[in-house]
Amino acid sequence: MIGAQGSQYQFRASRWLSRCEDNGMKSKISKSSLALFASFIMWMFAMSNAHALICYVGEDTSATAESVTLSTIAYLKGTANGDRIWESQTYNRTVTCKSELRDSKTEENLYVYPYPRRGTQQLPEGVKLGLIFDGDDLGIFNADGDVYASRVATKHIIEKGQTKSLQISFKVYLVKEGEISTQGMSDLTLFQLDGVNSLKDKNYAFSINGWDNIGSVSCDTAITSKNATISSIDTDKALAGTASEESALASIKINCSSESANVLSNIKSVNGTLRVNGTAFSGNSSYFATDKTGLGVGLSYDGTSLAPAGTKSVSVPVSAGVASQDLTFTLKPYLTTSLALGNPAWLFTDEAQAINSTMTMTFTPQSLNIH
Repeated sequence: MIGAQGSQYQFRASRWLSRCEDNGMKSKISKSSLALFASFIMWMFAMSNAHALICYVGEDTSATAESVTLSTIAYLKGTANGDRIWESQTYNRTVTCKSELRDSKTEENLYVYPYPRRGTQQLPEGVKLGLIFDGDDLGIFNADGDVYASRVATKHIIEKGQTKSLQISFKVYLVKEGEISTQGMSDLTLFQLDGVNSLKDKNYAFSINGWDNIGSVSCDTAITSKNATISSIDTDKALAGTASEESALASIKINCSSESANVLSNIKSVNGTLRVNGTAFSGNSSYFATDKTGLGVGLSYDGTSLAPAGTKSVSVPVSAGVASQDLTFTLKPYLTTSLALGNPAWLFTDEAQAINSTMTMTFTPQSLNIH
């Protein structure tokens, strides 16, 4: 297999001979000069391939190209640059690499070459691709500059003349760097495995397609909440902290839109942060104050206790970009005052008095679930 540098030397040699023919010089060149020149070209070609590996999957020497199609990737519009918007599964492969060293060195590293076809393939705008290889995060790849200068050495070393079976694992991720555009993109070769100074046309390479499955999504949200109200309490249970009742205190409505109908139809839920604001109870800051002396109220949602200004992650199911969900909370009255005849006064009235706690809630979308 002729490497990039070898092809360059062959081209230069043929161009030199063509010039000789054009100038009538071919007949004037001695056989010894031609032999010397041919030897020089062969030496240069050999040097250009002095470091070379042949790498393929398993035992099939033709299994050198692997391509995966991106599943739907939806991200919230306004997502901060630098955020990781997608990670692939972890790929585990058995790769066979054969050394074709032809210089004095006895071994060579296996290298990862990012974007090996950067000169002929279109790259996405506004997003960078990164790679975790054998558990090591190689960071996001840059397509600027020379492909050889951007290579990254792996921990795998192949001895001269050796054919070695290697166990590798890798995971791909995308990092948002701006407004993402993948228009006109098809197949993109993310990386190739090869030797230090050789980039063969046929060596194990991993490509990604399906770039039209990426899209941004805008989600308008509204949450309606009401104050917590307890109609009455069991005094003994309130003192012991075991009283509780369920109450629907909030409702979330979501309406999402996207330029990609495919992306929108694949959104299964919106993940967001629920925040509950209110005044802390003086007897215990984990509880909310009420309008009754010596009485606080605890709040929990889906098994998680929420203090004033507390937050919880909530996932809201979505269908065709639209969602509506009621949130039911558990209220726990907490009585701390010492009881005496007529004290507290609100507890000894003839008429039952509703217990109120002022609360407001917000919901902020953070991410989208596709699966």
